[in-house]
Amino acid sequence: MNVKAEWLKGVQERIDQRASELDYTTAKGNALLSEHLNARSQLDLLRNDFEFLSRVRTNVDFCKHSDMRASWLDAVERVYDLFLYFCPVAKATADEVFRRADRNGTNRNFALLNIGHHMNNTELQNNSYRQLEKIALCIPRRNSWGHPDGSAGWRSKFNELLAVQLRRITELDPMTTFEHMLDNRFAYIHKAAEFAFRDELRQIYRRPDTRPDLKIALDAISVAMATPPSAEECERERLATITLVEMAANETEHPGTSGVLHTAAGMLRDHPDLLAEKDQRQIRAEVVKAVARRRGVSERQVRYDIQRLEADVNNKNLRILRERLQEYAGGRLGVCTSIPCSESGEER
Repeated sequence: MNVKAEWLKGVQERIDQRASELDYTTAKGNALLSEHLNARSQLDLLRNDFEFLSRVRTNVDFCKHSDMRASWLDAVERVYDLFLYFCPVAKATADEVFRRADRNGTNRNFALLNIGHHMNNTELQNNSYRQLEKIALCIPRRNSWGHPDGSAGWRSKFNELLAVQLRRITELDPMTTFEHMLDNRFAYIHKAAEFAFRDELRQIYRRPDTRPDLKIALDAISVAMATPPSAEECERERLATITLVEMAANETEHPGTSGVLHTAAGMLRDHPDLLAEKDQRQIRAEVVKAVARRRGVSERQVRYDIQRLEADVNNKNLRILRERLQEYAGGRLGVCTSIPCSESGEER
């Protein structure tokens, strides 16, 4: 192995060693992406500096002036040190981006579907849609759920769900969509598809021409719904609820109701076990106190804002959230999801 190859191998080993010491597993999606793009931008600038220094070295006057050679060596050393700093950052952040993108196919492909729509990339849209459809149709196949129209019936139901969910994020630009994907915010689509298929199965069973063998599948659903949700399911639903609450808060113009929703989302994000440890009335009391402290108003004013929030029928995201929680009531998701409820304890 020649000297140049040995030197390049040593540089690569230093980069790999430094990259392995960097940990971005807990970084938010926007921070991770910003760190990666900044490192890539700096590396592009350093490449230009390397090219400039290479041209200077070929200058005929370069060898005649010792002070020029000394300055040149100093510049090369500085550029090299910066390269050894930014290159591991770019590598570590890229590895983390790919790791997060690969951990959930539904989350990744739903994000790519929206990105393809904004970029008018038909091929990307088609590929991501086919992957989403393939993943979703595994749900009825895995549970042996039959449909009178076969797979076309399940496909039609999934397309309805997908259209609704895409309308909810149509305002997200490609960069924001990618950041949400890195935070795994679209993983709830898989669970939403499962719930949509279960509702479709119930409607099929209620029809006069329903086939008798569908009762077996319906009984299996009842057993599955009676089973306590796993920790992974609870976490997915918690993240989905946080996203819905934040979107509802952004759509609300009144600062009081917006403050209530932002505070509720923050409590869900900062205290993952809050819903499992406290009942609806206790959670409502904590939200009231937290909003009062945050806004510097009385708890009575906050309760009035919550009443205003409960009466808001124009906020589509809040309406979706209410429908989800009403659907999950009665043990469907146990204590996985919740928002402030009325004094009677009824979910809104």
